[in-house]
Amino acid sequence: MKKYGNPLLVLIAGNLFIHLLNTYVHITLIDEAIALCTAIMLFAFGYTLNSYTKVIRKTTWLKKFLVFFIYITLVVWSLGLIDIPVVNVVFDTVGFTKVFFNMLFIYLGFVFAS
Repeated sequence: MKKYGNPLLVLIAGNLFIHLLNTYVHITLIDEAIALCTAIMLFAFGYTLNSYTKVIRKTTWLKKFLVFFIYITLVVWSLGLIDIPVVNVVFDTVGFTKVFFNMLFIYLGFVFAS
């Protein structure tokens, strides 16, 4: 149950937290707060998907640092604090949407745990 229960628990708790935040907290930056909480929840979900393997992993700090740097860059990008017009045009042309970034947050959590 631990292997399958913890990712489900993260999804339920994260969804409940985001719902409560959206319902009861009224601040000017609520959209940014919800986007940040969503990114953290999806990263935690991806992390719990891979954290229970019995294989001994040789983790390097460089890989974890690179994954964390990409994660922080994507969070800042999704909040709109970084805006590069050329990259926006490429993302729009290729069709990267919010769903793609959400899946990327899950993947980065998965990779961070391995």
